[in-house]
Amino acid sequence: MDQRNRDPRKPILSDGDKPIPEDIYPVIDTDLARDNLENNIPAADLEDL
Repeated sequence: MDQRNRDPRKPILSDGDKPIPEDIYPVIDTDLARDNLENNIPAADLEDL
């Protein structure tokens, strides 16, 4: 890949992993937020496990 044409917001990955497409991030954020609310993650973080 030509470094001059690379998008500086996207990391250079040397291990072969592909970055998550930007159009997927809202879905991931929504799922994580819903899971945190459903599982009461903030309260669990305050407890000694």
